Amino acid sequence: MSQFKFRLQSVQKLRERMRDEAADSLRQARLAIQKLNEQMDELHAEMAGQARLQSEASSGVINTQRMLESQRYQLHLLSQTQTIKDNIALIEQECERRQQLLVKREQDVRALEKLRESQLSNWQYAQTLAQQSRLDEWASFRFWKNAQIAEEPDSQREVASGSIPNELS
Repeated sequence: MSQFKFRLQSVQKLRERMRDEAADSLRQARLAIQKLNEQMDELHAEMAGQARLQSEASSGVINTQRMLESQRYQLHLLSQTQTIKDNIALIEQECERRQQLLVKREQDVRALEKLRESQLSNWQYAQTLAQQSRLDEWASFRFWKNAQIAEEPDSQREVASGSIPNELS
């Protein structure tokens, strides 16, 4: 019996590789968002520390130069926070695009898998029919042979079987 060969196997492997690359791309984008969120948390902690320092400094002797530097630094932290928020928004849009691409790639792979399963099922059915045909042919031959033996005169059967007919003994 011959082996089943899916003729689009190389295409299926290519599609699987493209799907895996899309999944990796989406994973990288999600990691980038996670890193940016961690940076955002660090900036929020730094801003809270600066606010605490300003409130402590305002309760005693006020050093205007230090207050101005602290305020400038807080503005810098706010601008970094806004930049990170903008980057997160862009990456989230990119994640959505990559997610849609991954879904499409997954559909492509599933379509080829269904095609392969369908072709395998058809091949197995054809193999079963061919085997059944061979068995039917063999059964027909055996039936014909048995019918030939049954039609032979008794004397020929006995000679063929090696016994001596009663008439000659």
